[in-house]
Amino acid sequence: VTTKVSLIIASQLLVWIPFIICAIYFTVASDQGVPELLYEVFAVAVIPANSLLNPIFYSGAYKKMVEWIMAAWRRFGALTARKEEEEVSKEQQQETPMNSDMHTVPDDRNKGAAPAID
Repeated sequence: VTTKVSLIIASQLLVWIPFIICAIYFTVASDQGVPELLYEVFAVAVIPANSLLNPIFYSGAYKKMVEWIMAAWRRFGALTARKEEEEVSKEQQQETPMNSDMHTVPDDRNKGAAPAID
């Protein structure tokens, strides 16, 4: 129930807050008042989009939608983590010399000495 109410309130806020801010801006800052285009855009596009969400929230289909969004978010996080691991691995490979001779330290003390026989 809490998620449903939160989604309903959030959808209302996402629709109406920008409209209210634009209306206040044009009323206070503009000499012309609120342009009719603002009303038209909100009436034709934004408010109907919000109305389309209401049946989803009230029917309980929002649970599936939230699960799908969370699963997509987790997949995105896993892909991002894997990509970061690959980048770190590539950086480490670039820093590590590929030549095996580079890993040995020359020892000048035994130069010219006969090899040890076991």
